[in-house]
Amino acid sequence: MTDLTKLTLSDALDGMATGDFSSVELTQAHIDACKAGAKLNAFITDTHELALEQAKASDARRAKGEAVSSKVRLWPSKTYSVPKA
Repeated sequence: MTDLTKLTLSDALDGMATGDFSSVELTQAHIDACKAGAKLNAFITDTHELALEQAKASDARRAKGEAVSSKVRLWPSKTYSVPKA
């Protein structure tokens, strides 16, 4: 499988849409990369658990064929299921 942390935004959206990987898998790949680079102190606070919860919710919405939830206010677009740092 392709390194999920190297995908463009478009490729990440396409991969989730076609079922090549889930939002949870994409998010976990980015979490793993953050943990691997922890010595860089690039982030003040990690919210890995929250990110995984949101990814699970995104996958559940995608499985139901639902559009972006009205509860998702940060990124009201089709990129809601893509992890962002």
